[in-house]
Formats: sequence, C-alpha cells, structure tokens
Amino acid sequence: MNSNQPFILEMAVHIVLAERADDFGRIRWLRSQRQVQTIDPNHLDRAIEFVKRLPDQSRDDLENWLFEYYSIDGFVKGYAVDIPVAETVSSLSQKAHTYYRDLRRG
Repeated sequence: MNSNQPFILEMAVHIVLAERADDFGRIRWLRSQRQVQTIDPNHLDRAIEFVKRLPDQSRDDLENWLFEYYSIDGFVKGYAVDIPVAETVSSLSQKAHTYYRDLRRG
C-alpha cells in the first residue's frame, strides 16, 4: 500500500473540495486513478475526515496547508531540504512521489 502520507492527504483535499462542489463525477474519477488505487480505502477515508476537521477550509487555506505538510515531510525525510521560494505543491508532490517510490523499491 501507498505510504506517501502527503499524497494521501492531497487526494483527500481534492476529494473534499469536489464534495463541496457536489462534483460526484470528479470524486469517482479521483478515486479511480491508478495511483489512488494504491491507497488503502480506509486510510483515504480517515484522511478525508481529518481534512474536514482542519480549522481553515478555504481552497487557498487547504493549498497552503498542503504546501506546509509537504515541506515538513520533505525536510524530515530529506527529499526537500532547501525549498526555493518558487516551489509549489505540485513540485513538492513530485519529489515526494520519487522519494516514496524509491523507498518501496528498496
């Protein structure tokens, strides 16, 4: 199963935002993605509930929270020690993906 916690939380954020927009097609699409299929469904559901309990719920607040989460995870795990000002959630996500993929492969 997928152990990339920042990615799991990122998918949870996307699903929560889609739920708020009543975009059930997007929710089905997100859950059907190959990479999301590597996440234990119970783990993803817990992540969704966690995101719903965050105090700041605007799209921008959730994006900022994701950036901070990826930044902390990257610093602690060593895949993003020096984070440039222009870094984005997307670029941190790619670094995390590479780190966790390589970790699985051993």
